[in-house]
Amino acid sequence: MAFEKKDPDELGALWARTYVCKKTGDTLTRLTGTVDGVEVVCWPIDKQHDNQPTYRVKRSRPRVGGKAAAPAPTPVTDDEIPF
Repeated sequence: MAFEKKDPDELGALWARTYVCKKTGDTLTRLTGTVDGVEVVCWPIDKQHDNQPTYRVKRSRPRVGGKAAAPAPTPVTDDEIPF
């Protein structure tokens, strides 16, 4: 069942997921969900300064075998080659 928007100003919804960082062992929270019809994941970043963002928003990719799938290559046609 798809998430239904009730407010016309709403762009989507995010859910908090807690995980343990493999590098540091810290417990962190990432956000997953849909924003304006696009599945996204928001990862926390290590802030060095106050003017840096707390999370980076990226497109969610389907997982294959426990790892994120590589993006599909874009086919190139003869019309796109500049020579």
